[in-house]
Formats: sequence, structure tokens, C-alpha cells
Amino acid sequence: MGSGKSTIGALLSREIKYNFSDLDTIIEVHENMKITGIFEVKGESYFRKSEREMLLMVRENDSQVIALGGGTLLDDDNIHLVKKKGLLIWLDVQLDQIKLRLKEKESRPLFESDLTKLDKLYMARIKGYESADIVVSNHGSKQETLTEIINRIEEKDEFSFRN
Repeated sequence: MGSGKSTIGALLSREIKYNFSDLDTIIEVHENMKITGIFEVKGESYFRKSEREMLLMVRENDSQVIALGGGTLLDDDNIHLVKKKGLLIWLDVQLDQIKLRLKEKESRPLFESDLTKLDKLYMARIKGYESADIVVSNHGSKQETLTEIINRIEEKDEFSFRN
């Protein structure tokens, strides 16, 4: 949450000429409801089930960048699904920077503008984040982050995006 997944993911997909999928947006379209509404009306467990179903659906497509929701990696099976098909990249942002970013954004279902909740969410999610194949600090410019991601992917010798 607040790490820049959607922004950087979209930029990365354009740069490497892959399709882009934002899992939260796909869920909102499928449910015809904003994420906050899903949490309020149907609850977190329903949302996580829908998140899993949509992840199974989108991961079937090749050559794509998927921005996962902040809590997707709470489920070890989701981690396995992502890593089985591709690379899991963590955009690591310092917690105090995330707090600053979120102060400027709309309400998040599990955040509700209470900054102390963010500490708990981060600690609950860190294990999943740490399972990433690539960790990139997202504290510089968008272009610096994008370049770092591409370089790190190419270091894996599995992918090359340069002609």
C-alpha cells in the first residue's frame, strides 16, 4: 500500500512492451464495486477469496506485469502462484515514506487514516514481501526505479528487454 506498485508497474509494462494488470482494479471491475465498498459490504475474507480468483485468472496470460494488492502476499499460495509463473518484485519503501504518501491519498480499507494501523499491516505483510525474487528501493525518481527494476530482472539471465 502506497509503494507505487500501480504507477511503476504501468511504466514498466510500457517500457518492456508487456501488458499491465492491476489486480485491485480487476477486482473492482469484476465486483462492480470499489475495494473500500467490498470490504465494508462483503468483508475482508470475501475480498481475499475474490483476490485469489482474479490472480488465478490474470496469471494465465504471458508477457505481463501484474500490480498485486498490498495484502495479496499474506497467502503463501498466492506467493507460490506468482513465483511459479514469473518474478516477484518488491518495491521497498520506508514505512515513514509510505505514511506520508498515504496521508495524501484516499481512504484505504485496512488503513482508515490511522497511521498506527499501518505499522501493524506492514509487520503482518513483511514475510510475504521478503519472499520477493527482486527487491528494489522505491525512494528515487520513477525513472530511476524503473531502470533499477529492468537491470535487476536482466541480471537474472531469464529475461532481456534490450534489442
